[in-house]
Amino acid sequence: MIQDIKKVLLLGSGALKIGEAGEFDYSGSQALKALKEEGIKSVLINPNIATVQTSEGVADRVYFLPVTPFFVEKVIEKARPDGILLSFGGQTALNCGVELYKSGVLEKYNVQVLGTPVQAIIDTEDRELFVERLDEIGVNTIKSHACNTLDEAKQAAAEYIKGKYGEEYLPPSPREYKSKKNAQDAHEAIRPSMPELDPERVKSSLTTDQYKVYKLIWERFIASQMANALLDTMSAEITAGNCTFTASGYSVKFKGFSVLHVESKDGNDEEENKELPPLEEGDVLKVKSLGGNQHFTQPPSRYTEATLIKTLEENGIGRPSTYAPTITTITSRMYVERDGKQLKPTVLGEVTTELMKDHFSNIVNAKFTANMETNLDDVEKGEKDWKATLKDFYEEFDATLAKAEVAMEGKRVKIPSEETDVICDECGKNMVIKIGRFGKFLACPGFPECTNTKKIVQATKGVCPLCGNTVIAQKSKKGRNFFGCEKYPECTFMTWNTPIEDKCPKCSSTLFKKGGKAGKILCEKPGCGYERGL
Repeated sequence: MIQDIKKVLLLGSGALKIGEAGEFDYSGSQALKALKEEGIKSVLINPNIATVQTSEGVADRVYFLPVTPFFVEKVIEKARPDGILLSFGGQTALNCGVELYKSGVLEKYNVQVLGTPVQAIIDTEDRELFVERLDEIGVNTIKSHACNTLDEAKQAAAEYIKGKYGEEYLPPSPREYKSKKNAQDAHEAIRPSMPELDPERVKSSLTTDQYKVYKLIWERFIASQMANALLDTMSAEITAGNCTFTASGYSVKFKGFSVLHVESKDGNDEEENKELPPLEEGDVLKVKSLGGNQHFTQPPSRYTEATLIKTLEENGIGRPSTYAPTITTITSRMYVERDGKQLKPTVLGEVTTELMKDHFSNIVNAKFTANMETNLDDVEKGEKDWKATLKDFYEEFDATLAKAEVAMEGKRVKIPSEETDVICDECGKNMVIKIGRFGKFLACPGFPECTNTKKIVQATKGVCPLCGNTVIAQKSKKGRNFFGCEKYPECTFMTWNTPIEDKCPKCSSTLFKKGGKAGKILCEKPGCGYERGL
């Protein structure tokens, strides 16, 4: 009975584990506080000195020991607790408690298990045993497949598609896809380990970013094992008075894989062919709107990350493992900058490209990179000697480099400056944007007579909740975005949350958006406390 419990042993959260430490540290510390309020002495075993529950005064006695049956038995023998709590330390504590129960240690020292019974832990930890218990009470369980091979994954996907959409959405035989020329065959494509776990079932357990990634992977994999979509192309002539209008597009005869996943397109959103509603000859159509559009020849769209990678693939440049480092390099060195989804060349990038094309035209071209990839593949296959391959490259490169050094001797590359409307505090000239080793900054064009420089400030629409000045966007030393008051250090306001245009209905201050799984809109003015969901 609870009245007989005078001292309780709690198995703590243990070593730091992703997704566990914070959750079980909080629940364990709350359990210890509850015991103290009831006047029950507490003994804690937890090797992690960084947790809250090991702080002074939370538990009456703390043992910084591993949560294992050997050490826990030693503590039980010394401390002689009346009861033990197993459900506040995660999997490590549960496994340890089960072992103590099975080995008879708890019975030997007359230690009562409080909270979740040990048998309930055993029944739920063993999946097959858990299913048996549910079957005994008439509760049906969803069949799950933990797929270790591609064939198992295809079979599980086929069963999901048949159950969810019907047999007509399955192809006559499982899909097989050929590897691309530059595919790294040692790496199997990323796929769900349990295809029946659709994104909506796991959404509550994931952060927003994790959900988006899983949804993309899951949808592409399941769609890759579905039947083709069937489309009927259509061309309709619509007569109105003395005018004839034409509409070209398609109608969907069978949705197939498109019921689940349709590839998005980067660049221009306009498409020549669009889906048309069902039309029959002689139908009378009602005009909803009539607009006039004038079309001009448009330049090619700028590259996005996706279209740049696609172009690299088409030209045989690089490997999947090099695409991300390539984009990171050109952005971190400020050869390009992001403009929404697009990658926009900077002045530095344009000047560098022209310089490389003038002096290293035999290297800075797609054919050279693709040929080098082919040569390296031949070396890997043993068809070419690696020393001879390197010699062929360096002999030509050394001559090109020597020629470029002579041509550029005494010359300086001048990068055009971009004038701003910011006035120099010292000489009154309009300051210009320069690029240094740490990024862009404002400098006086009167250098070297005037050496004034400033940071480029990115103002937001937010107002500081402490002093009323403008909130500006900044970056930490590790590159993380944060927001602070423009009057720093006079005003020390700082937040990781993003300011938005909306005002607080309670105090009229700027509201901020907190991202993540538990995202919300909140007011950061001291004493206000207003917040709402996204």
